[in-house]
Amino acid sequence: MTLKYASKQKIFAYVLLSLIYACGNVAIAYVTKIMLNLAQYKQGDIRDLIKVAIDCRYGCYYSDFIFQHSI
Repeated sequence: MTLKYASKQKIFAYVLLSLIYACGNVAIAYVTKIMLNLAQYKQGDIRDLIKVAIDCRYGCYYSDFIFQHSI
């Protein structure tokens, strides 16, 4: 019922941002795979693992911030 009164632009923006937000789960799974490969196959040292964790944390934080404050 609410969709009947909402503007098409807001619905489109909401759907687009929801899809981008959902892609965050895929990104987290991919980063987890990278971290597991670094730990399992000893392709780097602990600093590489920490760099990946920090980069992922800030990327997820900023994407969540943008999603929450854009609507």
